[in-house]
Amino acid sequence: SPCANRGKQWYQRRVRDINFFLTAASDNLGVKAVELFQTVDLFEGANMTQVLWGITAVARYGRKQNKDLPPLGPDLAAENPRNFDEATLNRGNSIVGMQAGGFKGANQEGMIFGRPRAL
Repeated sequence: SPCANRGKQWYQRRVRDINFFLTAASDNLGVKAVELFQTVDLFEGANMTQVLWGITAVARYGRKQNKDLPPLGPDLAAENPRNFDEATLNRGNSIVGMQAGGFKGANQEGMIFGRPRAL
C-alpha cells in the first residue's frame, strides 16, 4: 500500500499543515472554534461533515473581508440591530397569540380520513 512507504515526517508535515490552516482561520479570519474541525477529523477522515462545515465557514469569513473571492455557500450575515421605542415594545404585550389557545381558526373538527372503523 502507498501509505506503508510514508515516513513519520510525512504524517507530521500533514498534521502541521492542517493545524496551520485552522490557526490561520481562527486568528486571521475570526472563524469561531465551534465552526471549525479538529485536525484528526480531516487527517483520519473521521468527521468529514464537520470538515465541510469548517471549509464553508472559512469561505464565509474570507469573503466578508474580500468580496472579490468567489462565493462558497451563503455570505456571512451582517449585523442589523433594531431600536424600538418603549411604546412599540409594549404593544406586543396586548396580543394573545394562537399558541396560547383559542377556539377560532383551524382545528380537526369534522375531519374524516379513510373508511370508518368497523367494530
